[in-house]
Amino acid sequence: MNLLNIKTPWVWAGVCAAVVALQACGGAGEPMVQNDNPGGVASYAGVTSSYMGPISGLGSIVVNGVRFETTSAKVHDSDDVYGSQEYLDPLAMGMTVALEGNADDAQALGRASRIRLVGGVRGTVSAVSDSQMVVGGQVVALNGNTVLAVSSTQAAAVSVQVGDFVNVYGLMQADQSFLATRVVRTRATAFNLDAAWRGQSADAVQSGSGWAMTLRTGSDAAFEVSCPVNTCSVQPAGADLRGAHALRVLATDDAQRTGNRIVASRIQVLDVPNLLQWEGATVAQTKIKGVAATDGVLWTVGGVPVLFSGTPVPWVAGQFYEVKGSLTNGQLTVTRWEQEGRESDRVVTSGSSLGSITYFRHELYGAVSDLQGTRMTVQGTPVELSQARFANGSLAALSQGAYVEVKGGLVQGVLVASQIEIKSARTDGMGTRFEVYGTLSDWSASGFTLTSGSTVYHGVLTAQTRIDSAHGQPGNGQWVEVKGYMSGGQFVAVKLEVKRAGGHDD
Repeated sequence: MNLLNIKTPWVWAGVCAAVVALQACGGAGEPMVQNDNPGGVASYAGVTSSYMGPISGLGSIVVNGVRFETTSAKVHDSDDVYGSQEYLDPLAMGMTVALEGNADDAQALGRASRIRLVGGVRGTVSAVSDSQMVVGGQVVALNGNTVLAVSSTQAAAVSVQVGDFVNVYGLMQADQSFLATRVVRTRATAFNLDAAWRGQSADAVQSGSGWAMTLRTGSDAAFEVSCPVNTCSVQPAGADLRGAHALRVLATDDAQRTGNRIVASRIQVLDVPNLLQWEGATVAQTKIKGVAATDGVLWTVGGVPVLFSGTPVPWVAGQFYEVKGSLTNGQLTVTRWEQEGRESDRVVTSGSSLGSITYFRHELYGAVSDLQGTRMTVQGTPVELSQARFANGSLAALSQGAYVEVKGGLVQGVLVASQIEIKSARTDGMGTRFEVYGTLSDWSASGFTLTSGSTVYHGVLTAQTRIDSAHGQPGNGQWVEVKGYMSGGQFVAVKLEVKRAGGHDD
């Protein structure tokens, strides 16, 4: 296996994968994958589930502590979150998603069937500091966990600068401000609607000319928004904007904003119950991540009312929590919760080359490349090894192409590992399967080359490889997602799906 160096370690344009088409998915006589469980585990007891939160890991995607397989999942574009437009570029660290599928919580594994990519703020940066930036007139908070990235069309940079055009994912805070989890330097022409704002609605009024409302974007910050009946749409269709709702306001460009007044082209209701409502799906469990708030009687997380079996509620307003339970009529009955950033999820990089920083846990699953001293690359992400505890093996036992599971925290685009597990190779890939995105070349009936960033995999096709051709047949130059495993220095494909067929930069 030839694994090349990644030259720009903080760039997160996504990892790439490609595979050869043997036959279309769903056809008669289609080869079936044996033991095709998420992660390649021997047994899997998934129940129907809905999850919402930022992506905190790759090699699948990790959402709220569960690693979800995404091959063959339909991903709804953030600008058409309740519609039919699909997002076909790679899902990446820091993006915020709502998903439906099944999950085995005991093994922290799942399989996503439908994913909504939840959009945030978009526009030109007019001011920036270590703790915040101003985008389209809106203040966006930054912290040590914010992922900085560039799209595939942009040159690498060490930071976001005034004048950059950015697409920002993140989470609403208790005071209606917006915290960035991912900032992508990209270009306005990648989007039909290149201006977007996030906040909470207030004082919404509907008339014959459309909607008018206040969009609160902080404790003392707000925009006045109009949504003209003939030129502005509301998603989901027919939604009532009166009351307090999490909203995303989109316009063709920032010229539709004059000071704090915005003429919108589209308004999206991003309340968690709306995002986790899936037609035809009966969900057994729901897990969300968000900021806790209370009016002294009722508690909410990410704007969702929650019910506890006991009192008093042991929470602190303004803190992040992961909450699991059953979602009924927009209210979550809590069966389990965890505070984000508790000590078991923190790593302090004291004494590392990146300084002394506290941050939350991120995860990577995949093959080792560019191993040099105490640095390596996994899923296109540079990893620092100097502080890692090895659950199996040692630093000396690491090798190019080895399958690893890495936990740690992102600092300046580098994942500082706190724990690494080296998985023993198996010829059937059981327990060592992962997903990767890339570009296909050297396509043949038996193998392929998969280029993921600057990492190159030599791929193998077998009679068990399943091809999903919903977005076209694989071939040279195609952008695909592949599920597979490392064996004898080669990447054996289990599933393949063509992903890019008109997608846009993230």
